[in-house]
Formats: sequence, structure tokens, C-alpha cells
Amino acid sequence: LFLIDSLRMGGAEKVTIEIVNQLAKRSIDPLVVVVNRENDSPILLERLDQSVRVLNLSIGRLLDLRWISALIKIVKAEQVKLIHAQLQDATIMAAVVSAITRIPMVVTRHIVEEDRSNWRRVLRTNLEMFVIRRQATRLIAVSDAAKEQYIKEAGLDPGKCLTIYNGINTKKYSG
Repeated sequence: LFLIDSLRMGGAEKVTIEIVNQLAKRSIDPLVVVVNRENDSPILLERLDQSVRVLNLSIGRLLDLRWISALIKIVKAEQVKLIHAQLQDATIMAAVVSAITRIPMVVTRHIVEEDRSNWRRVLRTNLEMFVIRRQATRLIAVSDAAKEQYIKEAGLDPGKCLTIYNGINTKKYSG
């Protein structure tokens, strides 16, 4: 199960679309669960393989705790074996559901610096670092700098962290 905050036009969203499309080509049935699809990018959705299922939690805020039972229902109904989270809300949600269901969780992080511009953002970032440290089986970073930052900030075991650089589909650029 791929859990992501949204399908807006961004780096994490593009990477998620590429991964699930590649899985679908290999006859693997990926499931994408989106925290809130309110501002989905039509351009990004056009790139999504038609066989990939996308479910919407329709949650506007983390404090709306209905997401816990909704996500647990999905995980059980789909017999999910792994939760892959990208972005902050999805990471926090995945950690809670992973702790309850004992389903392993992997987190991919794309940024080096978290937004700490006000107390709410600091609180959310600290919560995210805590749940990554406590619940993530692995942390995947898209750069060595991001990996080192999360090892430092979340106090992660370096053995649980790896770097997988964003790939480039060279077929798009070959003549």
C-alpha cells in the first residue's frame, strides 16, 4: 500500500506514480491511498496507469481521527503486507496503523530541511521524527544529504536507512 498526502504536482507524487506504474507493468496490483485528493493534478493523473487503484481517505486534518479506522479497514480488506509512506501526514498515519496492525512500514523522504516556521510545524516535525524512529522498518532518502539529516534529526540507526536516487526515464529523451 502506497500512502501519500496528495496527488498534487510534486516530486514525491511523481515518484509514487512512476513506482506504481512500474509495478502494474509487472502484474503487481499496487494500491495508492491518498489522504486528501482535493487538489489532485490532472496532468499527474493522466500519467497514472489505468489499472492502479487509488482510494481517497478524504481527511482534511490529522486531528480528524476517523482516518485510523478507515485506513485499518483498507489494510485488512486488501491484506496489505507493507505500507510505504511519503510526506508528513502519510508518515504519521502509516506509523499509527503499522503499530496497531504490526504491518511493516517504509518511509521515503525527499527533503533535507523540514519547515519549522511556527510551533505547529515544529510539533508536526517532531511527531514525524518520533514515529519514524519508533515505527519505520526502513527509511529511504532520495539523497545522501537527506539520509544524513534524518539519521541526525530522528536519531535513526544508520543501518535502517538507505539512499535511492530519483531515477530518470532515459527513454523519454532518446531519439
